[in-house]
Amino acid sequence: MLRHAFGSDSRFAVERLAPLQVVDRHSIAPNPKITAQFHSLLREQYLGSQYEWLARLAAQEGIQFEIGLKADDRPARRLGHRIVPDGSPSRFAIDPRLTPDDLGDLALFRWFTFPVVDVTKTQMRAIATQDGFDTIMQQTWFCHSPLIGRRSCGYCAPCRHAREEGFDDRVPRATPFRHFEHRVTRLARRLRSRNG
Repeated sequence: MLRHAFGSDSRFAVERLAPLQVVDRHSIAPNPKITAQFHSLLREQYLGSQYEWLARLAAQEGIQFEIGLKADDRPARRLGHRIVPDGSPSRFAIDPRLTPDDLGDLALFRWFTFPVVDVTKTQMRAIATQDGFDTIMQQTWFCHSPLIGRRSCGYCAPCRHAREEGFDDRVPRATPFRHFEHRVTRLARRLRSRNG
């Protein structure tokens, strides 16, 4: 859907987008070192589970992934001065001069580059509005636990952060029924993943 939306705007080089590849995250090879780094970081501060399995996938494929870590995200604040421009236009990465000893468990983030780490979500919205692609930005997705009908749950961390950052229009109002629906949806998803 977003590819189609971008395709209608000549400012975006849609032809440079590779075909979508879908990887079942349960098929990603184990990597005890990355998993240990993730769990160590998790003991200090909440960190989304996607960082662990995306890092394992990057290690498995021998690549780095661009991720949408923003300036106001907790991991970005934690990485701080360790993220530097990497020489590409508008791209940042972990400072290559830092050794594994310097980074400790933060070495998990060496598997990523950060194209928007110098921009907040509010700034992104302002840029999208100013440049006339805010309708495309409205189609982006952030909810970790979408409810039936593909609605944002309003309760997961990204939904709460979106509300805190002034994006109430993108997140449904928190209600007791929605909280119950969110819990049932998450439980059903867990049971499906356990059963195969």
